[in-house]
Amino acid sequence: MSYLDNFINRMTAQRNCLDLAVELVRGVEGPVLEFGLGHGRTYDHLRQNFPDRDIYAFDIRVSPNVFVRPADELLFLGDIAETIRTAAERLPRKAALAHSDLGLKDRQGAVPIVADIIAYLPGLMAKGGFYISNVDIALVDGEVPPAFRRRDFPQATGDQYHIYEIV
Repeated sequence: MSYLDNFINRMTAQRNCLDLAVELVRGVEGPVLEFGLGHGRTYDHLRQNFPDRDIYAFDIRVSPNVFVRPADELLFLGDIAETIRTAAERLPRKAALAHSDLGLKDRQGAVPIVADIIAYLPGLMAKGGFYISNVDIALVDGEVPPAFRRRDFPQATGDQYHIYEIV
């Protein structure tokens, strides 16, 4: 598979998972968390899918266009390993949905960051909420942690995207 085909498959899987998330969290109250703001494309898609929810974005710096930049009060700037530790102090309530796609070309390079995310995420998420990631969280310690339950995705995504319910 070409590098371009791999990118297209990953973006298609991402969009399909985020579109499915609308149904998954319909009955779960709370904001949305976006780990890895990047250029703001996914953030913009989340804004369209969840127009009535606050979307908090985490990243080391802001680089998206002004029209997709979160308001300052919805932005956690700095190393995700640090900002996630204090996120509960700023969030008004537990989140219904969290998404991470850290945009690293080497998915293995994202594992340490995902380890920090999944260590703190159960405390930030509502029970019955969902975490969607391009990194299989079993890569962190060899298995899915007990606070997460892997969910099957109706459309095959291979190893491109993973959905977990917070239990």
